[in-house]
Amino acid sequence: MNVNEEENDNGVDRGQERERFRERERERERIRRRGRGRGRRGGRGRGRGRGRERALEGGSEQTRIKINLRSTKTRSCKSFALENSNLKSKFNQKTTIAHRQLRDLLSCPKPFQSTIESSSSPLYFPFNESIYSLDQRTLDCKSIKNCEFGITTVSVMKNLICAGSADGNVMIKDLQRENFLIKKAFGAGIINSVTITNDLPLSDYSTHPTLIVSSNDKMVRIVKVRNARLSVVKKIRFPKPINHSSVSPNGNIFLAVGDTKEAILCDPRNGYKLISRIKAMKDSSFATDWNPLTSTQFAIGSQEGAALIFDIRKLNNALAKIKSTQNAKKERAIRNVKFSSNHGLLLIAEHRNRVNLLDTRNYRDIQTIQLDPNDGDLNISGACFGPNSEFVYISTTQKIIKIPLDVRKRRLFSCGSFK
Repeated sequence: MNVNEEENDNGVDRGQERERFRERERERERIRRRGRGRGRRGGRGRGRGRGRERALEGGSEQTRIKINLRSTKTRSCKSFALENSNLKSKFNQKTTIAHRQLRDLLSCPKPFQSTIESSSSPLYFPFNESIYSLDQRTLDCKSIKNCEFGITTVSVMKNLICAGSADGNVMIKDLQRENFLIKKAFGAGIINSVTITNDLPLSDYSTHPTLIVSSNDKMVRIVKVRNARLSVVKKIRFPKPINHSSVSPNGNIFLAVGDTKEAILCDPRNGYKLISRIKAMKDSSFATDWNPLTSTQFAIGSQEGAALIFDIRKLNNALAKIKSTQNAKKERAIRNVKFSSNHGLLLIAEHRNRVNLLDTRNYRDIQTIQLDPNDGDLNISGACFGPNSEFVYISTTQKIIKIPLDVRKRRLFSCGSFK
């Protein structure tokens, strides 16, 4: 008898019964395979922390986010011709650039002296090997300290001023205490940026200020100022030299950029474990900043000639990509990005001659400040807002420029301008 026609004593087709059995076995096997697949994916998720730790040293594809974006279409705000504005002030004070790519050398912090108004806060900048302060009211310019090294970065917060050098030295001075001065050699190559902050977890500015020191030895050092000494409390190693780093205002995210096409986000509350690596740039980056009004938005300035703005809650899509106004490779790099404390603006400084102001309410409206062409080709050494974001300050190798913002128009209309 043919097997397919075989029947048992109850009249049941045995061939059909075996076929149904085989089909049930195949279904069970499919279910088991799906279960094993879910288990493997779950295992990768459970081991993600270890992968992130390794990524800081060698890289992990699981934490990389590649951004494919086009340049944001911007529209220029109606503004006055700045070179003809009588309200633009010029201080005939030169500044010095020790490293052609490091251009964060101007600071106008809130004055620690209660007798000084915010609109007249002193300006701090390097000239030769000294740090100077410029009194905006009296125009008196005086040397605070001769650092005895070429100054690559300057940071000021409250009564403390800090400078880094091209040979691994860091100097910090208390502006209120004449004898308080610390100088330390880290042996770290070029000090690319130093930030004084109290936003990191466990920071207490009133007793122990914190420094974030980024250097060419592929390391970021978290340094405490204790009893006139600098104590390294944490070293974070990276695959490439780090040019700039900053922390979000709420202290939850640490951001670092350097000689790589990626931006690196870490969790300072959890041993600086890697969160994400954003691959969005086409070249190295030299500037970062966080929006103090949101704590979630940050900006990056890149050598390729673009400023990129992201929101930590949606890293797959950048909020904006703003291209440089210049085409020449040596001039188009974005050297500085700074958010304003008020009025919703982002300052984007180019290598030479031009600084842009972007409206952070829509990331579309932009205004370009063209430095006076009669002054020739001006290398920008730094740019910043004043304490209340009522003025923009731009330092060059020849002079320092002060431009008032039209604060009233910023408050009343969708597109504010300069006075």
